[in-house]
Amino acid sequence: MPQTVLVAAIQGSSVFGDTEANKKKFSDLCREASANGAKIIVLPEASLTGYLSEDMKKSWHVPGRRLNKSQVTGQTFEAVDPCDYAECVPGPLTKAFCALAQELHVYITIPFVEKAEIDGATCYFNTVCLASPDGELVAHYRKNNPWPYVDHAWITAGNRTAVVDTPYGRVGLAICFDVHVMFERYERENLWALLYSVAWVDTDTKSWFTRHLPIRVAKVEYNVVAANWSLSSASVAESWQCRGTDGYGHSSIYDGSGSRLAGASSLVGDEIIYANLETKHAAETSPFNAQVSCAQRSLDLTGLWRSNFYGPTEDLEILLTSDGLKAKKKTGDLNVPAGMVSWWTKGVPRENEPVQAWFQHRDDVSDPNGFYWELSELQTVSNAELHLTLKEGGRLRGSTGIFKRVRVTV
Repeated sequence: MPQTVLVAAIQGSSVFGDTEANKKKFSDLCREASANGAKIIVLPEASLTGYLSEDMKKSWHVPGRRLNKSQVTGQTFEAVDPCDYAECVPGPLTKAFCALAQELHVYITIPFVEKAEIDGATCYFNTVCLASPDGELVAHYRKNNPWPYVDHAWITAGNRTAVVDTPYGRVGLAICFDVHVMFERYERENLWALLYSVAWVDTDTKSWFTRHLPIRVAKVEYNVVAANWSLSSASVAESWQCRGTDGYGHSSIYDGSGSRLAGASSLVGDEIIYANLETKHAAETSPFNAQVSCAQRSLDLTGLWRSNFYGPTEDLEILLTSDGLKAKKKTGDLNVPAGMVSWWTKGVPRENEPVQAWFQHRDDVSDPNGFYWELSELQTVSNAELHLTLKEGGRLRGSTGIFKRVRVTV
């Protein structure tokens, strides 16, 4: 029988700059999660110090750096110097939550604004630490990929991953905008789960958490526990919505296939979501080994293939990776240039047995950063013909590209 562990993502609002109020609130929520059986508890980004004021008027700011305009108010953010609010590692916050983790015998993430002296200068980091059931600080992570919109007003970027082996499997830490770089970096770390602290600000946040993030999770094949922030009341949420902005709510827990095991039902107020995750030891004995043996039987799918799916005839080289198949462009088109990956699969298909695939697309061909992945399905008709059917996307949704073998790579 597979062994599982209950994990929890706490979704909640913070009071900007009121560390004591935030510490009490999230400590109480951790106690509730523990009482319900959770052994790993994840909190939202910078939730113990506050990330932005929930009315989107105030932002942390280091003098001399640029401040942008708020998406909600349309006015330049009010600058708040983090000097009197940020804490060191170790410091009062980390000590308090290490003691709480020991009391509850759980793992707890500790997200806050950190300050540290680097080469004689005071630097500020968007930080998350991990407290163990033994009351020890076992991981210290600084956001590697600052969000240009507000983070560059105060953050010094980190440059390291943070992993720790737990009785359930190896976990890593990441923060919000890190999704664009750290998910792939952690692939090399053989993670069981990523503990992911979030304070999202965007439009159509539901689509991000229910469509786009699951695709990214499926690509890296480890569990993700994503705790997003929320707002304290419906009236505050209305002020965001009037400007076409959201970002709060939709906290989610995913397994390594990208399946969303749990999702928050509320957008405002506090909520804890839970899911049982199969521990690493049990997971190693089932799906991965089956996938490898399938791949070993399908090496003859590698080589040069040709299609006119995008309009003009194009050539792709299909490679075998530890994930499955990867199609790399030999000749480009307006959408995906030569040298880029056009699509990849999770697993290698056998004849007439389709597998999930992801197709690279962008809506605006003039935007070099506009690429995203859309769900597809790849089917092997024969060793010389593959069909890729798009399950998502605008005008291309439902269409099928046919790929014919040109030659086999020697």
